[in-house]
Amino acid sequence: MISKHSNAINVVWKRFGAFLIDLFLLQFFVVQPLAFKIQRLIPAETSLGDISLYLQQQPELSKELNILSLLLFGLIFAYFVVLEWSIGQTLGKKILNIRVVATGPFLSQQKPLGKITLLQAIVRNLPLLPVFPLVLFWIVDPLFLIIRKER
Repeated sequence: MISKHSNAINVVWKRFGAFLIDLFLLQFFVVQPLAFKIQRLIPAETSLGDISLYLQQQPELSKELNILSLLLFGLIFAYFVVLEWSIGQTLGKKILNIRVVATGPFLSQQKPLGKITLLQAIVRNLPLLPVFPLVLFWIVDPLFLIIRKER
C-alpha cells in the first residue's frame, strides 16, 4: 500500500516534470525565436561586458530589447494562465495527465469543484513571474557563450 507521504512526493515530482516539459516547449517555440531576433540586434563582436555600454549608446535598441523582454514574459505567463483557465492543463500537464481544478476555500471543502476561473489562473501563476528571468539566464547565457565563443 502506498503511503500518503509517498503519494505526495510522487505528485510533486509529476508536477515538476510537467513544468520541465512546459519549459522545454516554451524554449523551443517562444524563447528561441525571440533569442534569434535579439542576436540580430546586437553585433556579434560585442562582448558580454560591453553590452551595457552598447545599449547606453543605442537607446532605441535598448527600448526594442525591453519590448521584446516584456513580450517574452507576457507570452510565457499567458501560456500558463490561458491554458490552465481554458482547458485546465498546460501541455506538460496534459502529457503527464495532471489537471488544474477549483476547490472550495476551506480545508473541509477540498473536493474538486470544476474549472478554475481566469482570476484563479492568474493568481495561481503569479509565483512564476520571478522564476522566468532566472530560467532564461540558464538558457540564454550558455547560448551566448557558444555563439560568441567568449565569456
